[in-house]
Amino acid sequence: MNTQITKHQRYKSIIRVMDNHPEALEGKTEILNAKTLFINKNTRIEELIKELVPPVSIVYGPKRETQVILREKVKRMTGLGILIAQKHNDLKLLQTMKAYKALAYKTTAYKLYQNAMQVADAIELFAEDADGFGFTAEEIALFRTVVTTYGTILAETGNQLNDRKAGRIELASLFKDCNKILKENFDPFAIFVSEIYPEFYREYSLLRVGGGRRKSYPAIDAEQGEISGTAFDSNTNLPLAGVTVSIPDHNLITETDEDGFYLFSELVTGTYRITCSFQGYQVPVEQTAALTADAGTVDVDFGLVAVEGANAA
Repeated sequence: MNTQITKHQRYKSIIRVMDNHPEALEGKTEILNAKTLFINKNTRIEELIKELVPPVSIVYGPKRETQVILREKVKRMTGLGILIAQKHNDLKLLQTMKAYKALAYKTTAYKLYQNAMQVADAIELFAEDADGFGFTAEEIALFRTVVTTYGTILAETGNQLNDRKAGRIELASLFKDCNKILKENFDPFAIFVSEIYPEFYREYSLLRVGGGRRKSYPAIDAEQGEISGTAFDSNTNLPLAGVTVSIPDHNLITETDEDGFYLFSELVTGTYRITCSFQGYQVPVEQTAALTADAGTVDVDFGLVAVEGANAA
């Protein structure tokens, strides 16, 4: 997100330069219209950044807290299920409960929910036996409540994560639109009026080349692009943080953030090979991304498959 914030601040500085030199834009209807559009898009960019800056841990918090409670209760209730199965000599139920008990701390979030639902269904069928093993009807009812609550929280978490992903996609599109306005409207205009309004040209061009080592002004037209995307668990569709994503041919490497999001910016046009890896997951198939003048922003997502037996929450 730091890259996006930096770009947005630079865009706001460009708007201030234009505001400080109204004489350069006076009567230039097309440029004034482009400026209005640019301002509107930057207003939306600022709104999205404010939505995306808070850490995703806030979204995950309720899920993680409830998940800890549910895993403990699944372990306890599968113990009751084993006792009930032994009492009724139900071998199928016995095998099922033993399997779910073994997976209480190993299975994925959605699989945990599915298993817990089946445990609740089975236990409720033999609720009259619970008292003989030291379990109360209230405890069985509470287990069902925890399972149902967890399912609701899982759905809400998924929706919020989808909203954040949609926000990132919209943000990338807005940056692409703003870059287009800069290249097709503002840059040619600044060059055109450079002799009449040299101060405006100087301030604008410094912002466009980043304010660092001086370059010839036409360098701002160099085609650059971005490759971004998300890495997620293909079973749960939840994002994975800390996934290593790389472009080996260019020695570029990064990691996904808490939203499973990664970004490679300021890439020249061309074709790139993208790979990723994450402990506990199979290495996915290598992907390619083609950056062109028309497609300067490319999304490459990775759905990772957990290694059997790995503990992926």
